Amino acid sequence: MHGKAINLHISYLPWNRGSDPDLWSVADDTPKGVTIHYLDKGVDTGDIIAQKEVACSPEDTLGEYYDRLHRELQEMFRETWPNIKLGKVPRIKQEGEGSCHLSVDREKFVHLLTKGSDTLVKELLMKD
Repeated sequence: MHGKAINLHISYLPWNRGSDPDLWSVADDTPKGVTIHYLDKGVDTGDIIAQKEVACSPEDTLGEYYDRLHRELQEMFRETWPNIKLGKVPRIKQEGEGSCHLSVDREKFVHLLTKGSDTLVKELLMKD
């Protein structure tokens, strides 16, 4: 089984590796989407199997965006699983530096999350 473990991640890798990828894709205005990738020794650095961009509107709440990411990821997994199981999926190296965040990084945005998951995306976009 070495090299066959996979991860379903709610970011468009190599962007927003690690913790709270949905929050960081909004806060840092980085590419938004979902990725299925192989696990390796790094944090979300393994070869990509499949990925898809997922739109986020300023009128979305963080909760709506999070739910959309999970629906898209689940659908992509359902579509991809037969080929993953057969070992017939690509191993695409991640390109570019991307970004990575730890859970402690979220602290600088907690004050903006006044409504929790009901916080509007546009409130984070106006953080500056």
